[in-house]
Amino acid sequence: MKQYKKYSLALLLLIMVSGCKKESKSTFDIFKGLNISFREAQAADEVYVEFTLSKTASGANMAKVVLVESGTSTVAYTAAIPYSSRYSFSPGVIVLKSPNPSSTSYIIKVYDEEAKEITSVVTISYPAGKQVVNNAVLLTDKEKKSLPEGQTVYVDYTVTSQEHDIKYIWLESFLGLTDPSRVNIATLDDNADMRTYRGVVRLTPNRDGGIKYRLYVTDKANDYIGDGYTTINATVQTGYELSANKFVYASKAESTIDSPEVATNACFYSIKNKKAYTYAEATKISSDIDFGLYLVATGNKAIPYTLNLYSITGAPAQAKALYDFSSWTKRAITYGPSTPSVAQLNGAAALPSAEVFSNIMVSGTAINQAVGYGRYANLLTRTVVNSIAIGSIMYFKTPEGKYGAIFFNNFGKDRNGKYFANIDVKIEK
Repeated sequence: MKQYKKYSLALLLLIMVSGCKKESKSTFDIFKGLNISFREAQAADEVYVEFTLSKTASGANMAKVVLVESGTSTVAYTAAIPYSSRYSFSPGVIVLKSPNPSSTSYIIKVYDEEAKEITSVVTISYPAGKQVVNNAVLLTDKEKKSLPEGQTVYVDYTVTSQEHDIKYIWLESFLGLTDPSRVNIATLDDNADMRTYRGVVRLTPNRDGGIKYRLYVTDKANDYIGDGYTTINATVQTGYELSANKFVYASKAESTIDSPEVATNACFYSIKNKKAYTYAEATKISSDIDFGLYLVATGNKAIPYTLNLYSITGAPAQAKALYDFSSWTKRAITYGPSTPSVAQLNGAAALPSAEVFSNIMVSGTAINQAVGYGRYANLLTRTVVNSIAIGSIMYFKTPEGKYGAIFFNNFGKDRNGKYFANIDVKIEK
């Protein structure tokens, strides 16, 4: 009897487990109802349009925007402007049908809350650099494109959800940093079709190397619905040149022209050639030489010399006493001050120079922005920089208008007692 009860209990337990297993869904099955697809090319009769409207806080508020196709009375787009965006409004990338996509343009009209046109007091700008895009480069999950640095690209996506209402669409960017960045690229209105949505997002990758994007969707409660098991991969071609671990020697200012080190020290450097040269070598390629290094005695036993840099156009008296530059073709390169930390444009705390050089200057575009438009852009006027410290960064501008930076890794003596600087150099292409 006991044996019979054991078998009965085991059978009942098996039936219960089987029933539960049949009715439950696995964690992965929950997200199978969401699909994200990507267009591989713009439709022949479609264009992308992106604009930003802005106005001062005085006067009437922006309440509505209308796009009329040029040369016609056809209204191509109308949007109400939320009160929260009454001074600045951007609808993102919108998709419009056009019979002449290669030549079409639009007249943008802005109206206030009383339906009066106020376009004349509104500033209209185009984030993509032009109003209409009809030959966009599209990224998809099917092809890993190789992109020139600074290339503007688009992701034209469609989300469909079988079981859950779509509310928010997010873009996750993996650009070589430790953590991905996430931004909301679409929020569906409550009266929209919550099960399907098409959108377009414009991207301009500003980091060289491999990049990855992922779209994912959340519902009204911001709970995760899924990502369609898709990712977009691309490679950004290098837009800068790096010269790492270069040794440049420095002659002592108190030396004489007959001192052996004056002739043998490779104290002249060419950024283009990525190489240090002796005076005799540099004389033959003087038009390529960007700077020389020299030492000034301090009288301090702990730190007997300071490291100093000069361009040949502004060679100081100490350098001219050792070397004759009269026959040289002198490059008009200029430098900024050397600094151990760099203030940021966004008002954030200054970052160590090593972090700026390694983690901020990660593309030609980033170098151009940091050097050409950063806090030190108006200081790129020096031909001599004195007392350079280890761990400091120095920005420069070449005669060709290229921007770059030198990072000073080390300053010391080799086993023969000769002083050198170990540097890394980055310059935009």
